Amino acid sequence: MRIYLSAFSERSLISYLNYFKDAKINILISYALRQSHYYNLIKKYKNNINSIILDSGAYTKNNAKSETLKERITFAGYKEFCKIFRNDFDFAFNYDVNFDQDGFAENLYYLEELKLEGLDPVPVVHDYVNTESDYYLAGNFPITALGFSEDKKKIYFKPIIEKFHSAGKKVHLLGKSNYDDLYDIPIAYCDSSSWAQNQRFACISYWCKSKSANNKAETIHFRDMDVAKIKRKNWYDDYIYRDNLEEYLNENFGFRYYDLVDVDICREKREIVNIHHFVTLQDKITKEHQLRGWDFST
Repeated sequence: MRIYLSAFSERSLISYLNYFKDAKINILISYALRQSHYYNLIKKYKNNINSIILDSGAYTKNNAKSETLKERITFAGYKEFCKIFRNDFDFAFNYDVNFDQDGFAENLYYLEELKLEGLDPVPVVHDYVNTESDYYLAGNFPITALGFSEDKKKIYFKPIIEKFHSAGKKVHLLGKSNYDDLYDIPIAYCDSSSWAQNQRFACISYWCKSKSANNKAETIHFRDMDVAKIKRKNWYDDYIYRDNLEEYLNENFGFRYYDLVDVDICREKREIVNIHHFVTLQDKITKEHQLRGWDFST
């Protein structure tokens, strides 16, 4: 399976390649947050990108605090962007801006308009409990996405994903990258911004081989985050598996504790650790899928 890293930048890719020069990253870029460096990601670094996909910015359109940003996310603009770069993305999501349970008709209208332009948008389901997913299952859509919903819980999305898989179709689960949500369901694709969100909360994630649980993902916090805002978290300085963590950091990156707390250099180094965690997590979930006979490599 693939975990696409969203909110990714050219700078982040270059930093990671300095440590893993043969890496091939899966990247999701958002039309809503389009920047000049997108062109280089799309055109210049193809040898270091395994797959790149495009999101319409529907979530940002619904949730951004900036009205100016929301106004930039238009259907006409997204349609033109898709037409210009139609050959550069492995797939692009529909302009699914209506997140209500009764938003199916509006989102379908945008889907059909994009198809009239010769595009092949991936439909996005927002109603998990009624028949919206059945419509796309019956249609000629090799990939369908599961987007925002108040019912976005495993008890609801697991049977949908299994139904599509049984029909030989793939599902992209938007905004979900937790091991426990993904390892035992036939999900082909998902995406995560957690690698970037970790930066905001002064933390790193890694796969802790010393944990006995199947899910060995751990998140470790540094003291430059306001302690009052952090509850039930692992702090680096008294972390129970600190020896394991420091061995991991040294073997994979050559990092020491001070590399991750020095204000002049820690941001980039923490970012590299977080990117690598999701590359590792992707591999761990893929192995679990393979044990169950699922192969999404094609």
